Amino acid sequence: MKRLPQRFWPIIFPGVVALGMAILMSGVITALNTGLDAGFFSRWRHAFALAFSLAWAAAIVWAPIARAIAVKIVTPPG
Repeated sequence: MKRLPQRFWPIIFPGVVALGMAILMSGVITALNTGLDAGFFSRWRHAFALAFSLAWAAAIVWAPIARAIAVKIVTPPG
């Protein structure tokens, strides 16, 4: 499989994080709000599409801010 150049890291990494978070959160929230019946996967798919779109955009914006905050909180090694 051909890999993307390093310059795509700031877009791809938040996308992968957002993917995992959107799958987990949309699934749990959909199940809690509507139950696990026959229409669950259809509702989850719809919720996931919206959640992932918003999560990826938010992660791209938020990641540098979160990184700067974490650097101020955590003592560097050594």
